[in-house]
Amino acid sequence: MENQRLLVCAQQRSRSEQLAERLGTLFTTRSCHFDGQLLDTATRFRPGILIFLIDVPDTGLTEMVEALRSDITLASMKILVLSEARGDTGLRRQLYENGTDLILPADTEGGELVALLKSLARLKSDSEIEDLKHQFRSLITHETSTPLNAISSYASMIAADPELSAQNREMINAVQQASRLMETKIERVLLLSDLSADPVHDYHQIYSEDIFSSLRQDLAYLMPERQEEVTFSAVAGTQFMASFDLVRVACWNLLENALKYSPVGSQIQVMDKVEEGRYVFQVADAGPGIEVERLNTLLSEFSIDNILHHREGLGIGLSLCKRIVELHNGDITADNMPQGGARFDLCFPL
Repeated sequence: MENQRLLVCAQQRSRSEQLAERLGTLFTTRSCHFDGQLLDTATRFRPGILIFLIDVPDTGLTEMVEALRSDITLASMKILVLSEARGDTGLRRQLYENGTDLILPADTEGGELVALLKSLARLKSDSEIEDLKHQFRSLITHETSTPLNAISSYASMIAADPELSAQNREMINAVQQASRLMETKIERVLLLSDLSADPVHDYHQIYSEDIFSSLRQDLAYLMPERQEEVTFSAVAGTQFMASFDLVRVACWNLLENALKYSPVGSQIQVMDKVEEGRYVFQVADAGPGIEVERLNTLLSEFSIDNILHHREGLGIGLSLCKRIVELHNGDITADNMPQGGARFDLCFPL
């Protein structure tokens, strides 16, 4: 807890100094007097936890808590009040309404106080992590969408030039396709993050034919030059309870991986079936297959280490597939086929 900052504020300066000294072995502490300088001190010191030692509570305390909470730089700071007059229910209610996290008797035993402070420190850390996740998502969304939109727009304008040479048209088509693929990769990362934080999605009866129709559209949009290599074979009339948007993403990830690892011109089979009370979506490719030692670890949780050391690989896509089928109480399997290539199955309960 040494890195966690703690500010102790009291009506009597000597009391705040004494408590700050006692807690100094566990936290980076500072003490201050309960006066008009408190807000400035808190803003400069940026404590993770603020303790008020109050002998005679008054409206000034509630106003100060409200002022602290209005400062965005102190949003994640935890506020603890140790008060001699804890029996004033009206004051306690107003303190909680203004943003106080915990109110305790002034004589709270030292060991209990330390345990509570550690708990508050952990809560603050969790809150900061969640804030960072939201900031990261906003940053990724804004900082990538703007340049990608510009690339896509300018590429479309150039492609519309009727005098563009065949060679330049081929190059600009490659730029447009790369831009579209980058968009899908960013959406995939953000979706994986969202599913980890909030797994609730819209589940209803969906048709397998609609999934296959969506895959054909995605293929035509993202990889038009590979359309002839994919054979679709859907079982008509199959329904199951699921989130259509999530299942579509999972199925596309498997197809995209197959296209990535199969030789250009080879055939990829996209099939489905109903088996033992499950809907099974299958993608079989003609690639090099999966190394035997990787089969057992291939579908393990994706990690930062994978990002740092992977070649253009399966990590994020398969992790997303795995997360999606798990949210549907399903499963994902991978195996090598006797004739060569690999097959991936997404299994959803009917």
